[in-house]
Amino acid sequence: MVNTNSHSDLAPIAIFAFNRPGSAKRLVRSLESNPEFSESKVFVFIDGSRSRSEQSLVDSVEEVFQSVCHPRICIVRRDENYGLKKSLSCGIDVVCQNHDSVVVLEDDLELSQDALKYFNLGLNRYREDMRVWSICADVPDVNGFGSGVAHFLPVGSSWGWATWSNRWENFSAQANLSRCARTSRGFRDRFNGHGLRRFDKMLSMEEQGFISSWYVHWQLAITKYGGLSLFPPEPMVRNMGFSAGTHSSKFSLPSLFGVREKSLSKMNFTLPSQVEIDFEFGQRVIDSREWRLYRFNSVLGRIKRRIRRVRR
Repeated sequence: MVNTNSHSDLAPIAIFAFNRPGSAKRLVRSLESNPEFSESKVFVFIDGSRSRSEQSLVDSVEEVFQSVCHPRICIVRRDENYGLKKSLSCGIDVVCQNHDSVVVLEDDLELSQDALKYFNLGLNRYREDMRVWSICADVPDVNGFGSGVAHFLPVGSSWGWATWSNRWENFSAQANLSRCARTSRGFRDRFNGHGLRRFDKMLSMEEQGFISSWYVHWQLAITKYGGLSLFPPEPMVRNMGFSAGTHSSKFSLPSLFGVREKSLSKMNFTLPSQVEIDFEFGQRVIDSREWRLYRFNSVLGRIKRRIRRVRR
């Protein structure tokens, strides 16, 4: 692996897009509000269409990125449909072959104007500390708890994050729980982020073919190596596909749980000097309405998929 970017350089940005031109436009607008965007290398990976009817949408997404006025943008359009798991893992592999870090974004995200500043500060600050595996920008509303400083948690994030090549090289999209790990309560507790998510259930569903997830394999790698991730005290990114106020009615599942559209924060907090799990902050996340919804939605998904398999 050749690292061509120096520690003072901005991390390259890897964007993963598919068939949502409206979402792609919002992501680009939010990126352009970040001063660091024009100075960063940008790699856009557009997945191939699954059908002829989808072709025009994918074409429109490519047009969105082709119209971006940026001196160092590289657009890769797949000839076939990879699916998010393969598209993301292959795309990050490509970027990490020649760069020592990467910011990973999907096309349904909207960024704070300080998001790239936050990613790069975190990447530079903890580059040599192998206990830190990723810099994450998404966090639920915890009512302003610990608002003056970022926090470490034993999980990664799938919505706006960054990492280093020497951490990502330990990722495997085919990894599974070893026999020892399956019987170890301590390992499963850490894998599940001490109550944050049921990653063990998610991985079991993935192994059985019910779902396709890169995220659970990334969490498995983080756990195996005892890694932590940095989270801001307030969100620096929001997922527009999940937002209750953007794509959902007032009677949507998020709104029924009291999950409102997130307000994006500025970089008005500091980075922690000590690399250690903030259990109190973690409990606030566990108790948040947003993460209760994640857990509820995961249970519904497992039930639905098992019913479908029985009916077959």
